Parts: sequence; C-alpha cells; structure tokens
Amino acid sequence: MKSFLLGLILTTIAAVFSSPTWAQSNHEEPAWQSLEGNWAGHLSYRDFRSNEWVQIPHRRVIQIAPDASWVTMRSSYSDPGREVYGFELIQQRGTMLSIASTGRQGIEVRELQLASSDSGAEGQQWRLTGESKDNGRPARIEYRWQIQGNALTVETWVEYLDAGDSEQAPFIRNRIDLERQS
Repeated sequence: MKSFLLGLILTTIAAVFSSPTWAQSNHEEPAWQSLEGNWAGHLSYRDFRSNEWVQIPHRRVIQIAPDASWVTMRSSYSDPGREVYGFELIQQRGTMLSIASTGRQGIEVRELQLASSDSGAEGQQWRLTGESKDNGRPARIEYRWQIQGNALTVETWVEYLDAGDSEQAPFIRNRIDLERQS
C-alpha cells in the first residue's frame, strides 16, 4: 500500500511539473549537484505555542536527476512523540522554483523566486522567497541556504503580511544544520 501511495504521489507531482528543465535556463542557477548525498544533523524550530526553541535530530537525502531536471529531498526527524517523514521535489525554471512537498494536508506546491545566488569564500549561498502561510497567517517566507564544504545550513525566515507597522519584524522560524554523511 505504501508503494502504491508513493507512486501515486510521484505521478501527481510529475504531472504538476511538466515544463522545460532548469538546464535550459539562461539564469545562473544554484549548483544543486553540490547538495547531493546523505546528510545528518539537527532541526531547530520555534514552537508555535510556547515560542521556545526546540532542537531535534534531522536526516536528509538529496538526489539529483541524471539530466539535472529535478532535485528530490527526503527528510526525517523525530518530533516529540512521533517520527516524521517528508518528501520534496524541486524544479527550477529560470529564477522560479516549483517545490512540491508532502505533508499532513497532502501535497502542497509552492512557487519561489531565486532572489540571490552567490559562490565565494563562504561557500555557496542561495536566497529563495515567496508568499505562503505561517501559523495560519499570510506571510512572506525566505529560505536561506548555505553550503560550505560538508556543512549545509538552511534557515527559514518569516515576515507576517497582516501585521501592522508596530508588529513583529521578520524572524527565524527554523534552522537546519547538517553534515554530509556520504
């Protein structure tokens, strides 16, 4: 049954993304190949109820399609009381990234803008931005990726769109710190 459901999810995701590959883009794209491999570390997140930081073990497997048209990420972490599994499929077209994610609500598809991409002494860095919901509120979400050697950091920043001028400034919702395992 699990194999059937995974096949159904992958077929649905593939149908959503029937478009040219990122390899045909003129825009400088992230060097996704540098992310391929098995990663382990921890996920730190701000709990919605208490606003306290929580840290839990996190594992991620990143694979690149042979023709570089897709990136897949399988994640697992131990949330208090249960093991959580996630799957993301990413396709880039120019400066836009389509990301299909599995979750409690089924499959969610997000469109993100590649706001910046840089390589240098600090490794490779990418900023991806888009609008979504955070804690049920409309928000601007920014993902900050950095890979340096065998270390990968991903931060999720949130800015509420329904907040007044005196309300909360952008804040970090979660941070993933991983080391390459293979």
